Amino acid sequence: MVTGMRALLDEIAEVTRMVAQERGFEAVIDSSGNTNTGVPFVLFSKNAPDITSDVQAALEDHVAAKPATPAIDDKPRSVAN
Repeated sequence: MVTGMRALLDEIAEVTRMVAQERGFEAVIDSSGNTNTGVPFVLFSKNAPDITSDVQAALEDHVAAKPATPAIDDKPRSVAN
């Protein structure tokens, strides 16, 4: 499961980089999360563009363009003695 999640996060990061470069951004900050103390990572941003929908659309295109891969079975297996 962790391997699959890491692969998805890597893909999201890759597509986000592509969108950011196309739009001429020097940085992209995820403002949706909080720190471990519950304080938002981004406390203030003035007129920051939200590229979420652009990244989602690009990710859908990216996924559609990839060949289908078989599902990975991450379930533990018992060993017969």
